Amino acid sequence: MKPAAWFSWLSFSSLSLVALAFLAACAPGPVSLERPTAPLFARDYPRLYDRWTREGRILSITDFDTTLLVAATLRSPEFQSAYAARNIDLYQVKNPDQQAEMEKKAADRAGDGIGFVVQLTSHAYNATDLEPSRGLWRVALLDDTGTEAKTPEIALFRTPHDVATERYNPDLRTVMAGPLGRIWNIKFPNQRTDGQPLLRPELRRLVLRIAGPQGKLDLTWNLR
Repeated sequence: MKPAAWFSWLSFSSLSLVALAFLAACAPGPVSLERPTAPLFARDYPRLYDRWTREGRILSITDFDTTLLVAATLRSPEFQSAYAARNIDLYQVKNPDQQAEMEKKAADRAGDGIGFVVQLTSHAYNATDLEPSRGLWRVALLDDTGTEAKTPEIALFRTPHDVATERYNPDLRTVMAGPLGRIWNIKFPNQRTDGQPLLRPELRRLVLRIAGPQGKLDLTWNLR
């Protein structure tokens, strides 16, 4: 359950701790990382965006104001399939070969590790910088034992074209891609820091953690 104005600039002043508790109570249920067994269509995208997206905010440790608003979407096979179907419909792609190419490109994003698209906005542009060399934030992925995945690849959507063609919010809102927002691709390898595989049959939880001097946020996907 997600308020329509969650990503609007008013979120910084209007979203209370009570509302955050309400959102937590309405958190999505367990999800599966298996490939979908039936075809997905453009109309499925809003529902699956909600299923695979987790939202939260980081409050400043010093002044208790919002430092960062975060929306992270796990690029599961199910989400990527719906994303391809949405784009095929959005861009009215009728050629079967082109449709197949878009579907393959989307499916490849869900393979060989665990990927996320992370949308950020803040009062200050530099607060949305996830580049590890900047040292503002550390991004980690933990399993249900608390063990981290190995170091991720983190890449920024760098051009207006990138942002325009990779719109994720179902109603195509663009505030996250505004002058104070950024969108990041994050890909974790399928390996923990202890050398064991991250994805295993008994895995029941993934936690995406963003932490730094300004605070910490854990976003959780319960698995079945």
